[in-house]
Amino acid sequence: MKKPFVSLEQIQEIKKTYPTPFYIYDEKGIRENARAVNRAFSWNKGFREYFAVKATPTPGILQILKEEGCGADCSSYTELQIAEAVGVTGHQIMFSSNVTPAEDFALAAKLGAIINFDDANAVTHALTKKGFSSTKLATTGGFLMAGNVTILVGVDEEKVQTVIDIIKEHSHSRKQMIPTTTEMSYGYYPSMPVEVTVGGATIFVVDIERFERA
Repeated sequence: MKKPFVSLEQIQEIKKTYPTPFYIYDEKGIRENARAVNRAFSWNKGFREYFAVKATPTPGILQILKEEGCGADCSSYTELQIAEAVGVTGHQIMFSSNVTPAEDFALAAKLGAIINFDDANAVTHALTKKGFSSTKLATTGGFLMAGNVTILVGVDEEKVQTVIDIIKEHSHSRKQMIPTTTEMSYGYYPSMPVEVTVGGATIFVVDIERFERA
């Protein structure tokens, strides 16, 4: 059984000063774990662990992790503000978000963060700005076991090329290294990462003989 980092007696003393409920964090344990992760990946030049701010949006925790060389994985405007407040900026921030307001991207760019762009969200956002309605159908699977999106757009024939141009502008194929696992008789084990092509779009233009809105 895991031994707590504080004793019952210590907690009884603490609550005399700080009324319950309260959270107690193990700074020594946090620092030790952060250092262990960094040591484990020290072979990978430039490696940085990005802590998910949403998991514990506590400035004090982020400050400790910053001191140990970790970055912040943010997914919202508020999380970006928290990171900035403790001095985490630039490429110390990884911004990954879905259905993201433009102001969130603007702040991430202002802070110099690394921005993970989701092609599907970028496409639907651009279509909406140009006055086109769309329906997004999401599925998960394939080699990467990652999300795939089908976007349905109905427009008059003379606007088809405009929609195609918008999709092409905001969908780009790119290379990405992904971790893999090897299946053995006694379980799954990590193996060398492989380079794959992700992103981009496949476009189908289909004539609609009849359209009704129920």
